Amino acid sequence: MKRFPDILIAGLALFTIGLCFASGSGFLEPAHAVMKSSLLTKKWEIASPDPSMLHSGDLIFRQGRGVISNSLRCLNREDPSFSHAGIIHLEKGKVFVYHCIGGEENVSSRMRKESLRDFCSPDYVHSFAIYQLQVDEHRHSMMDSIAGSWYRKGLRFDTDFDLSTDSAMYCTEMVYKVIKASCGNEIYLPLTRLAGRSYVTCDNLYLHTPCTSIYHYSYPN
Repeated sequence: MKRFPDILIAGLALFTIGLCFASGSGFLEPAHAVMKSSLLTKKWEIASPDPSMLHSGDLIFRQGRGVISNSLRCLNREDPSFSHAGIIHLEKGKVFVYHCIGGEENVSSRMRKESLRDFCSPDYVHSFAIYQLQVDEHRHSMMDSIAGSWYRKGLRFDTDFDLSTDSAMYCTEMVYKVIKASCGNEIYLPLTRLAGRSYVTCDNLYLHTPCTSIYHYSYPN
């Protein structure tokens, strides 16, 4: 009986994983509110971080507004703040995010590179945060380079959530493996064990690593 909470969480994890590919950032999420372009622009201008504080290779996390995002947050064992993760990429003065996601809004299932503004759109995001690993510039460059190479190769979203394979990856798995490939054993990254399998959750990536929180924003409800 003492293990019932873990079994319950494991059941929720498996149920959520089954739905996650279908959900992406659209299916089963609330319909986008009809907003004027000027209002969206104003909201983003308030929320947008100063690009000068960001570096390629920074980690970004977001909390979606929908049911599936809230379910994914439950998989975090310590901090349920976020449900999705990506890696910051700076290019010609613009800020982008590399991330892996499935669902009807990404029918190709290929890794995405989208603007920071789109990744953090108030249409479907409640809050987001950016963390910076305390490693040298060479490591940051390696992280950016590896993520970029996987994007160009068309890395697919991992519908099986299988951490043991590299042919496809889910969002936090991609970030985890970028860090491991760039930093090796210099950074310890814990895993979450559920239902006999290991997973990477959002809080695995920043709670027990040498990360500094450099930006956080929550949109007004």
